[in-house]
Amino acid sequence: LPHKISALTKLNFLTLSIDVQTLPHEMSHAFKQLKDLDLWCCKKLEYLPRSFTCCGAFPALVRIRLDFCGKLVEFPEVDEGALPRLQILDLSFCYSLRSLPLSLELLTSFRELDLLGVCGSLKRARVSCCFGP
Repeated sequence: LPHKISALTKLNFLTLSIDVQTLPHEMSHAFKQLKDLDLWCCKKLEYLPRSFTCCGAFPALVRIRLDFCGKLVEFPEVDEGALPRLQILDLSFCYSLRSLPLSLELLTSFRELDLLGVCGSLKRARVSCCFGP
């Protein structure tokens, strides 16, 4: 994946369905307007950069789609203030996923977590439901 992709600062939607092993950490702060990050079927992707879930990362992002990323081992810990608008995280059919960070509860707009086809591989996860106003 070319590092110049981070120069596309006005992107609202980004879909990558290629066999990338890593993603440039610069993406998380370069794409301030990105609302939808679709990494569907990136079969070699094992980890997301830690910068993706640090404070200030992806301020407009509403949805992350990582389904069918068969080698994805974990979703990184989430810092307080990171991904402030994230509502949907799709990890369906991420067969190698071992755990989910407890820090997902810091996502204040979070509404939907899709784990279809994953539960057999998970070693650690905590799910709680909060019903607000």
